[in-house]
Amino acid sequence: MGRVETIIVMLAIPTFFYVVGGLILNNASGREPALKQLQAANQMPLGRKLFYGKADFQDYWNALKDPTARGAEQRFLKLDLFFPFVYCGALAASLLIGRSALGWPSSPVWLLAPVVATMLADWTENLLQLGQIKRLLAREALQEPWIWAASAATTLKWLFLAGTSVLLLRLVWLLLRKPA
Repeated sequence: MGRVETIIVMLAIPTFFYVVGGLILNNASGREPALKQLQAANQMPLGRKLFYGKADFQDYWNALKDPTARGAEQRFLKLDLFFPFVYCGALAASLLIGRSALGWPSSPVWLLAPVVATMLADWTENLLQLGQIKRLLAREALQEPWIWAASAATTLKWLFLAGTSVLLLRLVWLLLRKPA
């Protein structure tokens, strides 16, 4: 495979799996009614925010008025536990393709570390949110420290994902500059 084709594959794999996987995840969970209710209440899903607290969590859940939307959001968060395998796997594959194309003989551990960190942060975020939703459904008090931990995990997920994307773009840049 030539250099241009390699670069196209490196960029296409994670883009495709992130976009298509996200669409499949939304459809499989039936999340559309929940997203519409959140939008109507001028709310966004917590996973798209960088910082949120107890009041934000409560507002987010209260914006989901009917049980169907609430159930869909819970299904989404449960299914989303598998999504990091998809998008992080695609990112890892692209990074390894770039490593191979550049002829780097070193261990891929450091190259894949931010991908693993992204996965761990994503799982932490979802598990903590699901735990707090379970408390809300049981009419128990929200646990602010765990909500802050979920918020921190969300922020770390986005930071590590951005860092991994920059790393991928750096590999593309190195491939473009590599002598033929």
